[in-house]
Amino acid sequence: MTKHLLLAALLPFLVAATPAPTPPASSTALPGLMGVRVQADAQTAQLTLQLPAAVPFQARSDDQGWSLTLPGLGAGVGAPPFSDPVLTGFTANADSTGLTLHLNWAYWCPSAVTTSADGLTLTVNFQKVYHDEQDETLAPGVIHAHLREADENGPLNIHVLRVDTHQAGVRLAPVLSGKGFFGREPVEAMLARTHAIAGVNGSYFSLKTGEPAGLLMLDGRVIASPYANRAALAIGQDGQLYIGNTDLASRLVLPGGQSYDFDGVNKPCGLNRMVLYNGAYGDSITAVRGAREFALQSDGTVCAIQDASCAVPVDGYVIAAQGQPAEWLSRYVKLGTRVQVENPLLTYWPNARSALGGGPILVQRGQIQIDA
Repeated sequence: MTKHLLLAALLPFLVAATPAPTPPASSTALPGLMGVRVQADAQTAQLTLQLPAAVPFQARSDDQGWSLTLPGLGAGVGAPPFSDPVLTGFTANADSTGLTLHLNWAYWCPSAVTTSADGLTLTVNFQKVYHDEQDETLAPGVIHAHLREADENGPLNIHVLRVDTHQAGVRLAPVLSGKGFFGREPVEAMLARTHAIAGVNGSYFSLKTGEPAGLLMLDGRVIASPYANRAALAIGQDGQLYIGNTDLASRLVLPGGQSYDFDGVNKPCGLNRMVLYNGAYGDSITAVRGAREFALQSDGTVCAIQDASCAVPVDGYVIAAQGQPAEWLSRYVKLGTRVQVENPLLTYWPNARSALGGGPILVQRGQIQIDA
């Protein structure tokens, strides 16, 4: 089948229309097309129409196909048999107002219509191999680019936001879906809620819970810890952008200077793990069998220690630990102890206040360099 399709795409062909039977004379009959011809090869296709008279026309296209309306004309010779890997079907339909030609396609193609000097020959050229870009300025410093291109491997349909983070009034920032808690939310709803002018899907996330699968930092606070040292994008207060790999999350520092690195932020807590939870996870922490939980007020003061589900204080944290870290905490941390939660990402990326995790690095210094 592949060989057959390749030959069909590479060999140009010409289809001459066979005149349809002449309809009975009628005072209301519309003059029809005099001839239809189609030529195609691997990169282009051309449709040529012979008209009985010069008429206005209107061409339209969408992702499904292309159509041409010719008012005041009938079908005449009709549509020729037509088969092509990209342009998949051709029909002609006439009614009392005129003729509509329709061409289906496997993917959108640029097209251009030209007419002869006398208006009796109409030629439509389709590009099956192309690069097309349409830019739309959404605001000063924010451009939406729609790129469409196709080659022998098929089509690409790409939407790009080009953002100048140094433009006055422009701010680029990640947003947590779920209205403050982990959850799923349409991008349009997130735009409306934050009054943003544009947005795209960000990091990977759980389809069940909406929980980010990698790093998310908002206003200097880690909402979800990094995963597997994957790459992340960090955004500085001055619009400076940083891209790099990181597995840094947060650490707990005691009054005496002792410290312990968290194994995750808003992640499951297992044996010999210590995990930090904040309000993005929810109002309370689901009890984990064998875990010891420590609730911290916004200033780091320990306000509750229990084995059941701890409520998350406003702007505070809950630390859940099992095994060795639970023993370490029980030894040094009591009710009223004031501890500190540090975020090493703030020094890893100077001046960065927000960050969003992704997958592998794709390009470095203008060269393809995938580190997956």
